[in-house]
Amino acid sequence: MPRIYAELIVAGRKTFTQVPEQVKADVKLVLKEYVVDGRLTPEQYQDLVGEPYVG
Repeated sequence: MPRIYAELIVAGRKTFTQVPEQVKADVKLVLKEYVVDGRLTPEQYQDLVGEPYVG
């Protein structure tokens, strides 16, 4: 489920604030994986999540 939310956020169909509290931490981990994999930049992560990327 966290990966689905992450994909929706990246696609612009959901915002991080719309993610249920119980999965927010896991969604952050998926988005951090995307930064490591090069799918997102640290700046994009910050824009999507609202906090700086710390790898």
